[in-house]
Amino acid sequence: MFLIKKLNNKKFVKYILLLVLLSINLCNCNENNTPSTNNEKDESPLSGQSSAFKPSQESLSLLESIDGIIEAVEDSWKNGDFSFFIPFLRKTPPPTRPPSTAGPTESNSPKHTTSPTKTPKHTTSPTKTPRPTKTPKPTEKPNHTTKPTETPKHTTKPTETPKHTTKPTETPKHTTKPTKTPRPTRTPKPTPTPTPTPKPTKTPKPTPTPTRTPKPTPTPTPTSTPTSTPTSTPTSTPTSTPNSNNTFKYGMPSVGDNPNWIERGYHFLINAARIDPQGYKKTYFKGGENIVDVIKDGGIYKAVQPLYYANYLGVAAEYHSKDMASSPCFSHNDCSGGTAQDRFDKLFIGCGDNRKTPDGYIGVRGENIIMLRSDPLATSNFWICESIPTSEATCTKDGVNDGHRANVFNGDYRSLGVSAILSEHNSKYYWTVDFDQQACEGRDYVIHCGGHLLDDTSISYVTTFYDESLPDTANIQGKIFINSDSNSQDLTLQLGSKTKGTYIFTPSNYNPDDKYYFEFTVDDDKKYRYPQEGYLVSLNTMSDKPSWVEN
Repeated sequence: MFLIKKLNNKKFVKYILLLVLLSINLCNCNENNTPSTNNEKDESPLSGQSSAFKPSQESLSLLESIDGIIEAVEDSWKNGDFSFFIPFLRKTPPPTRPPSTAGPTESNSPKHTTSPTKTPKHTTSPTKTPRPTKTPKPTEKPNHTTKPTETPKHTTKPTETPKHTTKPTETPKHTTKPTKTPRPTRTPKPTPTPTPTPKPTKTPKPTPTPTRTPKPTPTPTPTSTPTSTPTSTPTSTPTSTPNSNNTFKYGMPSVGDNPNWIERGYHFLINAARIDPQGYKKTYFKGGENIVDVIKDGGIYKAVQPLYYANYLGVAAEYHSKDMASSPCFSHNDCSGGTAQDRFDKLFIGCGDNRKTPDGYIGVRGENIIMLRSDPLATSNFWICESIPTSEATCTKDGVNDGHRANVFNGDYRSLGVSAILSEHNSKYYWTVDFDQQACEGRDYVIHCGGHLLDDTSISYVTTFYDESLPDTANIQGKIFINSDSNSQDLTLQLGSKTKGTYIFTPSNYNPDDKYYFEFTVDDDKKYRYPQEGYLVSLNTMSDKPSWVEN
């Protein structure tokens, strides 16, 4: 307490400090003046530092700056800090020795490093050693050097830029969405347009055998109804009109003497395929049982109802086949430039309440065409296989570029008209089959078609019986009458079931002039005849003779 009160007397403090310094001088006279080599660490802020002490120089230096020291002493004692004398009691390091690595520990006690910094303010001589006590400030530089060590933390932020670069890598995800532009694969919808253009270079040369027939280029017309109204009409009109008098019976010719016998043969074959696709493939495809991917069992093409023959569709088909054969050209569009849609709107007149309206015909319709020979079986198999010859290697798979096949097995269709016209230009037959959703003539009649097929020198009489209302237990008896109402032969079930199937009779011989008709009896009660009136003729050549006669 006495010392604290005396601090206001600077002279007294000078004497006290002078006595202290003289005591230090006397004590250090007996010590070795060489630097200490002790490596032991000290708990003091200046641990790890030592040097030789020179009494005369230190004493003079401190006495010259006694006023600054007194001020420092006053500040320290007022704050209760008596460690101010420690730097003077210990040996001051030479300015040439750098601070040890333990120097950064001084950063933990900045209060002690700040007080020596005031001494340079009063020192004027260059020999003042207290300036080296500023070395604690360089020790603070490591504190700043540690901040640069934090710069890697900032460098890690640039490493986050790859995260932004990964976002561009997400752009492929957006590029994959255009590949769901299989919506571009919806281009099959344009295939319904009835405007395919055939390649004239693929026109096959006439040849008698189907195996050497080049692949035709027909494409199916749309199975959906065009929504636009006709903008033009065909430049020419059909040369014949449907029989529409009240005496018309189902199975009679619809256009002049058409359908002819090969057209009736095709009408049966397409119905056989629709009634029993698998049975048709095994019976009428050469090696069809080995063609797995065509009308595949359990696949997309299933059994559907057979088709009636529509007179107005026969007119439309004949018109287009004659147009192609006479020009010649091969296209769904008219050879004169009219579109298939124009022709449909003009000639697909429908029937009853479903006739064409002023706004255009409404309904599902389609068309298949081919340039081939007169064989109805070859024509039927081409439209199912999409190629000739029919084999596993040439037929397209179900659902793959099989527009003709899709038309053949379209369950929306109820009727057809077919025409095959021989061209004088290339001796080829131009086939056209037109499909419609409506059924007019023969509607609800259980016999959809009938005719005969030729195989070398033999003949097979074929027909269908189809009644969905009958139970499987119904008694169905089918017969064929040849040249006489009293001369009948039993028909044999060929494909499908007895209530929904095809029937056949193959005689040991025949005559091209033989006349015939079919008859079915249901439960010994109801009788159905085809044709309903008249007779079909067992023709075996293409001639002007009609395929139907009245008696």
